[in-house]
Amino acid sequence: MTQIEQGGIEIVATGAVTFAYYALSWAIQRDCDNKKLGWIAVSSLGAVTGVFIFLGGFEVMKLSVLNGVWSSVAGVVITLATMTEIIKEFRCLRAEKIKPTTRD
Repeated sequence: MTQIEQGGIEIVATGAVTFAYYALSWAIQRDCDNKKLGWIAVSSLGAVTGVFIFLGGFEVMKLSVLNGVWSSVAGVVITLATMTEIIKEFRCLRAEKIKPTTRD
């Protein structure tokens, strides 16, 4: 896979997840937190890049098995860690806001 193909996949996937978060945020909460939107974009890019790091580990193994294995492990960790953050942010959209109670 060429660098241009990889970059294109990263752009499309990052854009899709970021736009999905933006649309859901407006549909559910009637607002979108720009900081969270930025975090979603960065996390999405990290998740996709982690997959490519994992896959690139097989190519690295042709030169050094140990370096290839550790590259692949790093790719898995990056993907899972950033996917966890993405899932948390999407779940936060569904969380009910606690309304303050007043005492009589």
